[in-house]
Amino acid sequence: RAAYETVPALRVREIREEGGRVLTGDDVPRAPADSAIVTGVVTDSTTGHLPLAGARIALRDDTARVLAVTDGRGRYRIALARQGAVTLVARHPRIAVLGYDALGAPVTLVRGREAVQPFSTPGIASV
Repeated sequence: RAAYETVPALRVREIREEGGRVLTGDDVPRAPADSAIVTGVVTDSTTGHLPLAGARIALRDDTARVLAVTDGRGRYRIALARQGAVTLVARHPRIAVLGYDALGAPVTLVRGREAVQPFSTPGIASV
């Protein structure tokens, strides 16, 4: 019989992936309280909602300034030092192949709060 040592249980509070580094708990960067946070996932509904890595997220009124690029799981996170109603746009070569310049979605920014705004390409029937 093998003897097993009892070890105290560890609790992981949070795991986030950023740039290939695993950040946990207090290591996760936080946005200032005067920023509004927007997170989401960009997916392709024509492929069973697979994530679109490399999608560029911007504000509709300033599309030249890319705010975020989605990771390998299609996820993005933006901190903006403004509030109110804005429209985010997502651009990706797959979106262009479907005949769209970009996907747009309205979101309301509130400082100190996080909004979730997913994007998904239109289905085949819409194209």
